[in-house]
Amino acid sequence: SFLQDEEAVRVSGAAQFSRYAGFASTFEFQGDYDGRRRGAPPTVCAMDALQGCARIQFGRGLVLRDLNKARAAFDGARTVATGNWGCGAFGNDHVLKFLQQWLAASDAGVERL
Repeated sequence: SFLQDEEAVRVSGAAQFSRYAGFASTFEFQGDYDGRRRGAPPTVCAMDALQGCARIQFGRGLVLRDLNKARAAFDGARTVATGNWGCGAFGNDHVLKFLQQWLAASDAGVERL
């Protein structure tokens, strides 16, 4: 099932067990993780982006949908690292997605993006 427009998933205490590369159809296992990360395990958030909407992604409703999605995911976070969320396999505009994340992170009080 899909996440609703206003939903994101948060996993606290996430631990890494494997190394990987790629995403979507290029995602592949690259061996065991060596466990060198220091500090408490991170909180990982999962949020979906619009898919297959490249031609209409700049419409007001669709812009607000992903802006609000990112805001829900970033709530309570001090640091956020997303990569090219919604781009790559989903084909969305890099600049639009960056701006949506920047606005959402600023509204959520994120210190580092």
